Amino acid sequence: MSATAGLTRIRSDYEYRNAAKTINKHAEDSPRFETESIMIAKYDIFELRSDGSFVRVEAVEDILAAKQRLDILSIKEPGDYHLWDSSTHKFVNPFKESASSR
Repeated sequence: MSATAGLTRIRSDYEYRNAAKTINKHAEDSPRFETESIMIAKYDIFELRSDGSFVRVEAVEDILAAKQRLDILSIKEPGDYHLWDSSTHKFVNPFKESASSR
């Protein structure tokens, strides 16, 4: 089994925007989508594995949700978790004072 087996790659903002455009295009033809909102997560939680690879755990919409999920994950499944900000394309520390003011 290779070191990259099962890894989820980080999606770029470009891919997210194109997905949103496709969904919006189809929504015009379907009244079912008129009252639904589409959430595009701003943050992704990754776990750093012992071999140095990152594995995507889940996506969250905002910094508060990220803090809550990281707290829960650290209790239920201790690991080295990192938060990826898709708008800046960087890992961020949600527990720093500057991250909470976003």
